Parts: sequence; C-alpha cells; structure tokens
Amino acid sequence: MRCLLRGGSEAIHSNQALAAILSRACRENGLPERAVQLISTTDRAAVLELLKQEENIDLIIPRGGEALIRFVAEHSASR
Repeated sequence: MRCLLRGGSEAIHSNQALAAILSRACRENGLPERAVQLISTTDRAAVLELLKQEENIDLIIPRGGEALIRFVAEHSASR
C-alpha cells in the first residue's frame, strides 16, 4: 500500500514537508519509507494519468476548486 501526494503549485512546499515527515515516521515505525511518495509535478495532466491507473489506484481525493473536482469527476471511470 502506498500514499501518493500530488498538489498544485500553491501546495507543493507543504506536500514536500508532509512527505518528508510521513516517510520518516514510516521508517521509524518499521514501515517502508517509500510507502508515502510525492509526485512533484503540479501539472494537471498528472491527475489525468493518475485517473487512468484504476488497476493500481483505489482512491483519489480531489482537494481544490470546483474546476478540479469537475475534472476528476468527468475523467473518472465509473465502477
């Protein structure tokens, strides 16, 4: 299991800090350090690529404006 963090340009520094803290906490508690990973691009095209990974990704939580939420809803595969 992995947790991927990917945010927009306004959140990249926060996500870098969160990823570092969570990776260290994983390592210190016997979990794989790479269980938490940061996707460093802020390009929305990355979201589309993540949405295509339905075999590998169970959940995407869009945090942002109405346009992002609409984008995710329009490009998500319904199950």
